[in-house]
Amino acid sequence: MSSGMHKTRESLIEAYGQYTSFSTDREHRYNSWQLCYEFFRDHASTERLEESALHLMAYLSSWGMYRGSSKLLTDYNYLVHRDAVKIILDGRSDLLDARNLPHTGALMKLKSELTGYYAGKSISATDTLVTKILLGTTGSVPAYDRYFRAGAKLLNIRQAFAEKSVSQLTELWNQFADEFADLSDNAPPMKVLDCALWQMGFNDLNPTVR
Repeated sequence: MSSGMHKTRESLIEAYGQYTSFSTDREHRYNSWQLCYEFFRDHASTERLEESALHLMAYLSSWGMYRGSSKLLTDYNYLVHRDAVKIILDGRSDLLDARNLPHTGALMKLKSELTGYYAGKSISATDTLVTKILLGTTGSVPAYDRYFRAGAKLLNIRQAFAEKSVSQLTELWNQFADEFADLSDNAPPMKVLDCALWQMGFNDLNPTVR
């Protein structure tokens, strides 16, 4: 392993450990993702659309998507997510490979469908919103928010939610999969990278907080 790869490995492992140290309490906000993800993994179905939409809303609210002038907050209740849940349920069977890594084409198709659905409701379907939805419901992609993007930038990973960036993340995972397997507690690969790169970005932008 080159010195650069070793440094990257150590940075990722340290950041992942730092992030997960805050989430030992099941009631902690960071565990909103786990509650949503586990529900969608084990229970979400077309027969439980409203319950699924409620879980999605609770997670998105906890993760900062219900604030300010967002139309999710000002114009809609949780039922607005029902058709988004249908889109996810229809598309998730082809989304991940045997290692829980995303099939890029299927992921981009889901992105397009979710973006179109929310845009049709006059909801700003940003990469941040769409990736938070996909992370919470399928674990197929990190949440492309401010701190994750900052962490991605440190590793020269493209910061827009597109095929190239997802391919770079998959390559990153493949480089260090064995190391992360011992730490991840069965979290999907993209959630592990979400935690690590988010923390790296947070630390970089808030150097006095550490």
